[in-house]
Amino acid sequence: MKITNIETFFYHPGVGKNLLFVKVDTDEGIYGWGEAYVMNTKEKVVSEYLNAISPLVIGREAYHIRHLGQTLLDDFAIRRNSVDLLCAWSAIELALWDIVGKKAGLPLHRILGGAVREKIRLYANVWWFGAKSIDDTVKRALNVVAQGYDAIKWDPFPGPWRTFISRADETAAVENVKAVREAVGPNVELLIDGHRRLAPNHAIRVIERLEEYDIGWYEEPCPPENIDLTVEVKRSTHTPIVLGEWLYTKEWFVPVFEKRAADIINPDICAVGGCYPCWRLLRWPLRTAWR
Repeated sequence: MKITNIETFFYHPGVGKNLLFVKVDTDEGIYGWGEAYVMNTKEKVVSEYLNAISPLVIGREAYHIRHLGQTLLDDFAIRRNSVDLLCAWSAIELALWDIVGKKAGLPLHRILGGAVREKIRLYANVWWFGAKSIDDTVKRALNVVAQGYDAIKWDPFPGPWRTFISRADETAAVENVKAVREAVGPNVELLIDGHRRLAPNHAIRVIERLEEYDIGWYEEPCPPENIDLTVEVKRSTHTPIVLGEWLYTKEWFVPVFEKRAADIINPDICAVGGCYPCWRLLRWPLRTAWR
């Protein structure tokens, strides 16, 4: 079964960024859908990557998913990987698995070894995009909780995004979390996203101030280029630390596991190369050290 065409589609959900979907066609009439991770205002960069790599993929066997990924790394990237390339390949890889599942007449989880749980808990994200004030954030939080979510994630720090925050911005973030906790009550899990912006001393102080509001986790407190910064934060708190959104290859996750730098990992299936790399990562032998 040969790949015959790759087509991209942008869709804007009305908030945040465009979503980038990819349709892969085959000569048997079976097609698959995948999604690429994109950054706001950089959507076309990933789309152009897809246009550039498509000639290397079209005409190849749709079943040879792992080989195709290796070919792109060797022949297209000359083994100089990038997140934009991985995002583009993730979309194609996911679409190819969709094709494999349709051809087999089976859901993908059965092809990969079967289900390991009966249901998956979800948290709400991006609901806070565009909030102009703490009151606006509270209103939006109540809205998503009313939809049935019992866990919500957001970045409470005022913009613009900077690696240094003032004490006033720190206090504004704490007041934001306090207001949301008081509004939604004790049974909704509050998940805080730090977006990689704080030095360890800032991150530790913020977490200490947020602990009284029973936050469920603190995600990416420090710039991830130096994982020891996050290790320093983790050793100072009982609040679960989350890492993974910024890490794009299994090699980048190695020091996270070795140094036990986090309690939870959250690799992005639309950025790490698709389904199979994500599955392999979650099967890492040292994963028993993780929640």
